[in-house]
Amino acid sequence: MSTAQDIGYGLLFPLARAMLSATFIISAVRHLTHWSAALDEMVGDGMPRSSILLSGSIAFRLLGGLSVLLGFHARLGAALLVAFIVPAAFLAHDFWKLPTERRTHEAIEFLNNMAIAAGALFITLHGAGPWSIDSI
Repeated sequence: MSTAQDIGYGLLFPLARAMLSATFIISAVRHLTHWSAALDEMVGDGMPRSSILLSGSIAFRLLGGLSVLLGFHARLGAALLVAFIVPAAFLAHDFWKLPTERRTHEAIEFLNNMAIAAGALFITLHGAGPWSIDSI
């Protein structure tokens, strides 16, 4: 590869990290700034109304998201994201328990969460790539 190709290839890593981390950082900040609504959302998803669970989910999403975004201990940060999203998907999108008319939508939401978890799992396995704090 030429130097221009290397630079282009290297730029895709921070772009991919930003795309993956955005949803986690934004949702963590939203839940932090709208605490009561976040607790109500948890109840709506069938989870207990627990400040402890909400605090943990915010911490995992914010720390993991920032870690992946910056490429700073990105493997650990991505592992936090996987540890958050997989159980959350099973709890919030349990399509197998729903009536047929709601099953398709929730199955798609569940699969979207699994796809996001797969992206985080790739970072857990392979690291942040170039143009990251970890690569310095």
